[in-house]
Amino acid sequence: MRPEPTEHPERTAAQRLYQYNVDLKVAFVLYAVAKLHLPDLLADGPRTTADLAAATGSDPSRLRRLLRAAAGADALREVPEDSFELAPMGDLLRSGHPRSMRGMTTFFAEPDVLAAYGDLVESVRTGVPAFQLRHREPLYDFLARPQHKEVRDEFDAAMVEFGQYFADDFLTSFDFGRFTRFADIGGGRGQFLAGVLTAVPSSTGVLVDGPAVAASAHKFLASQNLTERVEVRIGDFFDVLPTGCDAYVLRGVLEDWADADAVRLLVRIRQAMGDAPEARLLILDSVIGETGELGKVLDLDMLVLVEGEHRTRAQWDDLLARAGFDIVGIHPAGDVWAVIECRGTAG
Repeated sequence: MRPEPTEHPERTAAQRLYQYNVDLKVAFVLYAVAKLHLPDLLADGPRTTADLAAATGSDPSRLRRLLRAAAGADALREVPEDSFELAPMGDLLRSGHPRSMRGMTTFFAEPDVLAAYGDLVESVRTGVPAFQLRHREPLYDFLARPQHKEVRDEFDAAMVEFGQYFADDFLTSFDFGRFTRFADIGGGRGQFLAGVLTAVPSSTGVLVDGPAVAASAHKFLASQNLTERVEVRIGDFFDVLPTGCDAYVLRGVLEDWADADAVRLLVRIRQAMGDAPEARLLILDSVIGETGELGKVLDLDMLVLVEGEHRTRAQWDDLLARAGFDIVGIHPAGDVWAVIECRGTAG
């Protein structure tokens, strides 16, 4: 995150600060483009500004300026006759794209979410998550309210998209083929578990998550022809953890949780694992200082939205020791994440 040394370090620093401010504006442009469903409207080819204005109920002049800004950000391309077409980045904002990134683009720029980032200073001063300061309730309670369904849907989509985006990094950084039965705890609809089982054809799995994902999990696993290989357990993590698995997976779960709650879950996993010497807990998370610099920046999301954080190696060692684990190895997975391989300790 530091500029390369140059003969003019102050100029380099100024350029980077300016670019960060521009990047913030680009995020708002992409949000507006996605919320107006412009990528879906352009899926079949170029359309005129007038046509898009009619389709979206927008002011033509202001829409043209938004479209031009999106072209300047490489999400669209401006073509003759006051028309625009999708560029590759804009194509990823289509709701029907198999690797769509629409959810993460819209969720983090939603007014209710964005306002929390504006309370970052107060959050640092008080020690309370900024989202909770802004809305007087934790993020997940807010998302559970019926009036916030649209934001919840965007959040759920964003989580799926993050999983897709980083899946290959995890699958290529660690030998999952060592294991025969996986418990994916908090695994959502089963996207990551499906990737693991596809890579390890002889394995089976147990998907553990809450009632909100039950229907989508069964549907997704059926679409991947994995119904016979995956047992779905719906309920509270503390009540439905399976025994007899040799790999227990926590992907992006503990980053949301404060230490006390994280230890409670880890203790419960340690109990479920039993004393099998080859059983492992695999935590797919960030390790500050051992993964890339971007993980430090993305910790801002934890600071603003939830009680958790991206932890250092020392923090992970302490947290895991309190629950009866030690770290066997840390396997970096791309610029942000790692597979933290843990085993149960005796006694």
